[in-house]
Amino acid sequence: MNIKKVARICKTLKQDAIIPDYREPNMIRLAPVALYTSFQEAYETVQVLKKIMDGRLYENYENKRGIIA
Repeated sequence: MNIKKVARICKTLKQDAIIPDYREPNMIRLAPVALYTSFQEAYETVQVLKKIMDGRLYENYENKRGIIA
């Protein structure tokens, strides 16, 4: 993944109440918990990520990590 997009994508995911784990230099980790994350929630997360990437919605954010990533 392009390093210049990772922080932006994480910020955009947070706007949709999806909490990613940003790992330097270019990783986004999602960690669903099998005991209480449903298939539907996992599917919706992938759909939100697709919407963000296809619509380039991440471009609305600065590519800079905050104090709390």
